[in-house]
Amino acid sequence: MDNRQLLRFMDVLEDLEKQRKWVAFLFLFSDVPLVLSFIIAIFSREYYIYFFASRLFLLPFFLSFAFFMFAMNKKKLYAKRYKRYIVEYGINNYFENVTYRPDDGIDEHTVFSTGMIYKGNHFESEDLITGIYKGVPFTQSDVRIQHRQGKSDYSKRVEYFTGRWMIFRFNKNFVCNLQVVEKGLGAYKNGRDSFGGKLEKIELDDEAFNKAFRTNCENQQEAYYILTPQMMRRMLDLKENTKGQLMFCFLDNALHIACNTGKNSFEPPIFRKIDLQRIMDETYSDLSLITSFIDFLNLDNKLFKN
Repeated sequence: MDNRQLLRFMDVLEDLEKQRKWVAFLFLFSDVPLVLSFIIAIFSREYYIYFFASRLFLLPFFLSFAFFMFAMNKKKLYAKRYKRYIVEYGINNYFENVTYRPDDGIDEHTVFSTGMIYKGNHFESEDLITGIYKGVPFTQSDVRIQHRQGKSDYSKRVEYFTGRWMIFRFNKNFVCNLQVVEKGLGAYKNGRDSFGGKLEKIELDDEAFNKAFRTNCENQQEAYYILTPQMMRRMLDLKENTKGQLMFCFLDNALHIACNTGKNSFEPPIFRKIDLQRIMDETYSDLSLITSFIDFLNLDNKLFKN
């Protein structure tokens, strides 16, 4: 980055900090009508309490809701600009020949083609990253799968999955649909392939692996070929070093790895100052999840290429 680019970047950083402060103020201000109404109700005389309760009770809620929605809209604009400049800068410095599209994501057909997880009735995907690491092409994005009771965005929600979905592609097709899912993930589809057919549950020779993961496949012999003792040990190590429940699916020429972290990646700070070094550290930590899977599982091994 030359001096002219650096100065422009610092100007953008300064503008983003101003935008962050404005968004934080709006969120805090959205609570003011409710707080004031509560104070009035406590310290006013009985007549005013009756008047407030009978005629103006809902007004503070409407005002707070209106301010909150305005703040959410400004937050979206701030987040979009933050990702365009700050996150994209970090990604380009972490990978070579990488593409980042914050408004796009892995499509739901691709996710549900694995047959691993229930569909729910609401699907979101964003922060699409595509690139190559150690010769392995990868795609990743944030994915959220929910079941909503009601049509409103603020209706009751049941979270099926919130986290990272990664796809690593190889120059070979796997013979079977093989699923390895960490036990305890409630939305797991209990061993179904992409067409709804039931997969066979198998037990492997590693007791620690069987205790940690549930394994389902179409072809038991092929499963043993892929899940070697070394591969199972790497998966267990990966589980211990990863926050969130893991799902693996070997399908066609791709390995899908889903990590149910319970949060989105690359979210901008709202109530704390934009610290570039801290943001870069957090961004690199999020991105290291991609490289750790390739490194831990040794995905550049000839087993996945021939």
